Amino acid sequence: MKKYEIKQVGKDFKFIAEINNKGTREKRTAIDNKGKKAIFKYEMYTRDCSEACSEKLSYEIAKVLGYKCAHIELAVDENNTLGILDYLFVNVDEEEHIDAISYIKRNNEEREQFYTLENIKIRNY
Repeated sequence: MKKYEIKQVGKDFKFIAEINNKGTREKRTAIDNKGKKAIFKYEMYTRDCSEACSEKLSYEIAKVLGYKCAHIELAVDENNTLGILDYLFVNVDEEEHIDAISYIKRNNEEREQFYTLENIKIRNY
C-alpha cells in the first residue's frame, strides 16, 4: 500500500497570508519551497468522513483517470493540525477560485435546509 508524505510547515512550505474564508473550512495562503502558491485548507470531519483524505483520494483517482484537477498534498500546520495544500489549477491572477459549496447553496442557505430527500427528483435515464 502506498503511503503519502505529509508536508510540514517550516520544512516544506510557509504561510504567507490569511484568507477571507468562503466555503466551509478555515484557509490560509501558503507557498512551498519551489515558489508555488497553494491554499492550506484545514481538516473538517463531516458525517464520520475526513475531507482532507477525501480530497487527496479524489486527486489521486483523477490523476489515474487523466482528469485535470487541483494538485492536493496532505500537510500539517505549526500545531500539527492536519489539512491539505490545494495547488489550484486556475490562474489566480486572472480567475477566481470558488469552492464547490458555492454551487450547491441556494440563496445562501445551508444545503441541509434544501437538499433533502423530499427535494430530490428521480430522473429516468
